[in-house]
Amino acid sequence: MKTLLNNIKGKILMPLAFAGIIYGPSYAQGTQKEIVTLNELEGKPKVEKDDSIAIYKLLNSVGKDPKNFYQEDRIIIKDNSVVYLGADNLRLNTLYPSIGKLINLVWLDLGDNQIKKIPKEIGNLKNLWWLDLPYNQIKKIPKEIGNLKNLNGLDLAGNPPLSQKSIELLEELKLKKKGVYVMY
Repeated sequence: MKTLLNNIKGKILMPLAFAGIIYGPSYAQGTQKEIVTLNELEGKPKVEKDDSIAIYKLLNSVGKDPKNFYQEDRIIIKDNSVVYLGADNLRLNTLYPSIGKLINLVWLDLGDNQIKKIPKEIGNLKNLWWLDLPYNQIKKIPKEIGNLKNLNGLDLAGNPPLSQKSIELLEELKLKKKGVYVMY
């Protein structure tokens, strides 16, 4: 079974490893924990039902077969929960409220799509560390984004100009969470 080092884009690996999110403190000591991608599991993927439903709905909306998507290593699982979802560049135009069921998600990449609205359920992702939403059609940020206590990065670059209320919300987020990286 391969480790995450051999399976995932470099832009994710180092920030998550250094933050201790994927490998934990033992990473620095050389005793890496293995992260399993869905296509490496024997038989059917063993993820929580809510995770499966959320992913199926998202991918099915753009005609993607989740089974094929799993084989592209765009999903990473840890302890039967999805911790990484790379749904970038899929021509998504809707982000369903079911995304909020991926409560153990650490990194969500939804860049280069056509998403217009972020559902308020995004605030349920209490473990979310990084949210990539560049190059979509987002003009408004839900206030529930303030519920993301572990958020360290939010990328909204390349979207149309945000509403004044959304800009104020992001500025408040940066003040409340010192060190959070917000790009818009």
